[in-house]
Amino acid sequence: MTLPPDAQIPDELVAACAAGDCVLFAGSGISAQAGYPTWRDALAQMLDAGEADGLLRDAATLRTVLNNGSIALVAELLSDRVGPDRLSRMVHSVYRERPRPLPRLARALGQIPFDSVITGSWDRTIEETFASRIADPARQVLTPWTTEKLPEILRERRFVVLKIFGDPDHEKGVLFTPDQYRREIYDNP
Repeated sequence: MTLPPDAQIPDELVAACAAGDCVLFAGSGISAQAGYPTWRDALAQMLDAGEADGLLRDAATLRTVLNNGSIALVAELLSDRVGPDRLSRMVHSVYRERPRPLPRLARALGQIPFDSVITGSWDRTIEETFASRIADPARQVLTPWTTEKLPEILRERRFVVLKIFGDPDHEKGVLFTPDQYRREIYDNP
């Protein structure tokens, strides 16, 4: 991401970041720069795997739907058709290891003393970006199923990474579809 030459970053924002009073919300753009697939490309890889396994007889149709922009629909259909165990293995396969070194943006963000980070990414780019601030991953990298201590952590201003869609390495895996995410948020506010 490059700012236009005439962009003005408010002094208040710079001061808040420097003081550790900001939370970073990091999407998949940082992960894409590290070589991970975009959500659309990840779904395409999973469609290929499902077709190769004989689980998706209509993979060509699903690819067309995906290419027409119906990403959420394809995620729902893929989830329903391959089942949770195979889906978890597919996600793990796509996001298992970083293909390239940490991008410049990630290294720069790692130098900013953010209070915490919220991410929708399933890979480890954010954890690697802020590795020097994560002494105890079990307590500092949270998923929707491990947030019971979040209020205490935030009160004490301890650094935490919240992976809002889960983590392929967590026993409960990931929230793959918008409907799964909505249900989890409503069931566990």
